[in-house]
Amino acid sequence: MPRTYIKKKTQKYDEDSLKEAVKEVDNGSSVYAAARKYNIPYETLRRWSENPPKTPGSGKATVLSKEEENYIVEALLYAAKCGYPLDRKDLQYMVCSYVKSVGRKTPFKDDMPGYDFLRGFEKRWAHELSKRKPEILTKARAEGLSQFVVDEFFKIYEQVLVENGLENHPERIFNLDETGLGTDPTKGKVFVP
Repeated sequence: MPRTYIKKKTQKYDEDSLKEAVKEVDNGSSVYAAARKYNIPYETLRRWSENPPKTPGSGKATVLSKEEENYIVEALLYAAKCGYPLDRKDLQYMVCSYVKSVGRKTPFKDDMPGYDFLRGFEKRWAHELSKRKPEILTKARAEGLSQFVVDEFFKIYEQVLVENGLENHPERIFNLDETGLGTDPTKGKVFVP
């Protein structure tokens, strides 16, 4: 069965009308009068005038703020730029470890974001992220190591060190090999710009 949410009611007012109604209540009008004038449900206007929600629009607020999600998107784009794009499982682990590291009580079942979170995240950031099946690296491309390629690598490496302020901090640079890194990129779809 498809997991597509069908909205049960359509909103009969827009965000500007709501802001105008809240201003009117703040200026001394009754909640009831402003609600009737702008065709906004009484309870909605009362809630917005007493204690405005942190996020505009209807529905539950997202687990992470827009700013926090933006950092995660930047990390996904950076990983793709470096040649190691991440998939949904990596995104789940990234969000899980972030929520734990900031000491926030996790709202996820088994501490791991589920399918609905992932779909919502993908929809919210569809203008910056797309998903595609990764290409297999051919043997000819993998063996295409030349002096030019090595020089380019070190130019990019030096740029990354400067961008991240690591040129005088060797204790923050780690060396690793491909053990533990997925070498078969065709497992699933990954996030790319």
